Amino acid sequence: MNDLASLTNAPKTIEWKGKTYKVHPLDLEDHGLLQAWLDEQTETHVFGVLARQCAKAELPVEVLKFMSGEAMKQCSRDRVLIGTPEADSALQGTTEGKIYLTFLAVSKGDKSFTLKDAREFANKDARDTLERMVAAADAMESGDPKSEDSGSVGSNPNATE
Repeated sequence: MNDLASLTNAPKTIEWKGKTYKVHPLDLEDHGLLQAWLDEQTETHVFGVLARQCAKAELPVEVLKFMSGEAMKQCSRDRVLIGTPEADSALQGTTEGKIYLTFLAVSKGDKSFTLKDAREFANKDARDTLERMVAAADAMESGDPKSEDSGSVGSNPNATE
């Protein structure tokens, strides 16, 4: 959409816990922070898998050194870069990714908004979505056709066109 608000990167507002927050568009600096977060998640994952495998097998030190070196090579060679489907999946397809995106977008305008706040927001949003899904499933089972659309996951009962 090419309206003035989107062209000037104007923040959107959300209400949560009786307070109004501004959700800011992400800029180049934020994308750098996202890339660092992605790199950290990948390294943590690879080394976590390595540590669990080594703990199970009780491997000799030489094998552990070799495996660590191979894991480092893998991490540096196969980085998940911003803008790729893998990055989109990690950021938008995982709870932790959504939490970090929410934190970055809101904390730009409100420095008191923390990762803990973003986690609480994500948990509330997940509960609301689950409640809408259950309501939609119940409506479909009862055969109430007018309720099927209003309870769908993608619908927003507070949205105005």
